[in-house]
This record gives sequence, C-alpha cells and structure tokens, in this order.
Amino acid sequence: MLPPITRVLFTASLAVTGVVDLGLLDPMWLILHKEAILFKYEIWRLVTPFLFYRGWTFINIFFLGYYGSFVERDIFKNERADYFWMIVLGCIMLYIPGFLIPLYTLENSLLMMIIYYWSRIYPDLPMCFFTFQSKYLPWVLIGFNIIIGNIPIDYICGVCVGHIYFFLAVFYPTQGGPRWLSTPQFLTACCSGTISPTEETVEHSEPPIVITETPA
Repeated sequence: MLPPITRVLFTASLAVTGVVDLGLLDPMWLILHKEAILFKYEIWRLVTPFLFYRGWTFINIFFLGYYGSFVERDIFKNERADYFWMIVLGCIMLYIPGFLIPLYTLENSLLMMIIYYWSRIYPDLPMCFFTFQSKYLPWVLIGFNIIIGNIPIDYICGVCVGHIYFFLAVFYPTQGGPRWLSTPQFLTACCSGTISPTEETVEHSEPPIVITETPA
C-alpha cells in the first residue's frame, strides 16, 4: 500500500491524466499559463501541471508512486509533514523555470526531483540489468532522452531543484549550517497522528531502472 502523501499524488495524477487521455478534458485547461493565472484567476493551474503526465503516461505515474514511496517511507520515515513540505518547496522552486522558460507541464520535473533526491540518499545501489550505481540514474535518464531526440529541459530542471533541496535540507546542515528548509510547526501539527501498520517503514529493496520519455 502506498504511503499517504504518495498515494494522493499517485491517485490525483492517474485521475487527471486518465480524464485527458479519454478525451473528457482539454489539456489546455491544465497547463501552467501565467496570464490565465494572474488575469483570469485560474488558480488550479498552479497544481494541475504537476499532475498531468504526457509521454509514457502510466509508466511515469507508476514510478512516481514507486520512488515516492521509497522516499516517504525509507527516507522521511513516514513523517508526512516533512515529505509534504519537500513536495511543496519543490513545486514552488519549479514555478521559476516553469514561468521563465516556459514549461507548460511540470510532471516530469517533479518526478525527477524525487528520483534525484532518492539517488543522493542511496547513491550506491546497483540498478537492475545495468552496471551503474543509483547515483547516476538521473543522468542516465537525461542522456536517454537526448539519444532519442528529445530536449529534456524539464528533466534538467527537476535535477537542479532536487540538488538545491538536497543541499539545503541535508548536506548544508550536516556541515554546521542552519536548517533553512525546516518543516513549519503548523504543518507538523496538521499532519501529526498515528501511523497505521501498513505505513510502517519497509525494508529497502532494489528499485528497477526507469526509462521515461518526454515528447519532442
């Protein structure tokens, strides 16, 4: 069973993408569009770009759930507020390239942020069927997209944001620096509660390789 924050992300992504794939909703209503947000007050566009998956749709969503579960359970030890705060900060940072480049959807960027963070915490795991360590996984994904003719700007943005978060939340504090990204107390209070047995930390196992595609 997926842990709670990952379960919400997984279910929402599956629902939003499924509605679009079935032709029930025009994806233009979901993309990040600055003018529509500022002047038409279509504020849902601040959320939906992270939930609408293009390309190999359901494979990407599956790996969102898979790697998200590892991060939430193994790294954050089911501390829901801390993981939720990581996702919120990641989304906020991704708005910057999203508006400036622009990137109209940010689903792959958020996925790559999660994968990059996981790869820095568990850098030496061998990847299935391939002779490289997990710390190289983000770069393998970027290289794969380049080989097949895509320009993975969204992947690169996700890696950059993941690195910024890792540096400020993990590396810098261990070197004696302040914890600038600490979870707000009100969020911790809102997310506090007893963790069910199905959400207990599970033994870490070897994740599979991810090969995802971004449309050219």
